[in-house]
Amino acid sequence: MLLCHRSNPFGALTVSVDIQLLHQTKRDWLPHVLQDIFMTKLSKYPDVQAIHVYCNGLVNGSRSRCGVFIQDYISANHYTDTEVFRRLPAHISSIRAELYVVLEALHIVVPLHKNYYFFVDSQAALYAL
Repeated sequence: MLLCHRSNPFGALTVSVDIQLLHQTKRDWLPHVLQDIFMTKLSKYPDVQAIHVYCNGLVNGSRSRCGVFIQDYISANHYTDTEVFRRLPAHISSIRAELYVVLEALHIVVPLHKNYYFFVDSQAALYAL
């Protein structure tokens, strides 16, 4: 998880990375167990008005694409959704696809001058940042 926080709307941006390693590959976990792990981690970050950004890059053979889903919380129960999907050039690596979607999302959320949490499921992409 990539955490970005501003102390005030025009203050310096503080960035931190929180990586939780799994002792098995993601595909070996049951979906509800991964969801429980995620919800437990999310509860550690109390800023309910932060923007939540879910990123995913995908490479399947010669086809590459990425998508981002953004929830901009106005209050605990009120938010707006933004979805962006892109086709990427053929034959790029999965890490590059993951990094591209993070960059796409940053172009959307940085001008909003709010705190935001990025949820990225690629450990390699987070280490590359």
